[in-house]
Amino acid sequence: GNVLYNNLGGMGPNIHDPEQLRYKDVCSTCSRVVDLEIVADGFYKPKLPYMNGNSEQFGQINLGIGTRADLRLRFVEPGRESTMVVDRFYLTVFDNKTTMKLSN
Repeated sequence: GNVLYNNLGGMGPNIHDPEQLRYKDVCSTCSRVVDLEIVADGFYKPKLPYMNGNSEQFGQINLGIGTRADLRLRFVEPGRESTMVVDRFYLTVFDNKTTMKLSN
């Protein structure tokens, strides 16, 4: 989806956005337009907050090494803060750990 707000937990990268990561128009089978709001519900510490948002066709949330995050997801009506009910949805989570070798 397209990123509308990108400031999860107030950690940036867009520090003037509301403190959330929000994807717009995430439901292609819904009869209405639906946004997905992700909010840090407690502790959240990214290593590289500029990596939040999209990675190709996937949404992406960056976490610091050895940390955890409590996140709250909800579907919302665009332009409002009203929670929307979606009959069925699928959420897949990838733990994409990468190792980089640095050389001189």
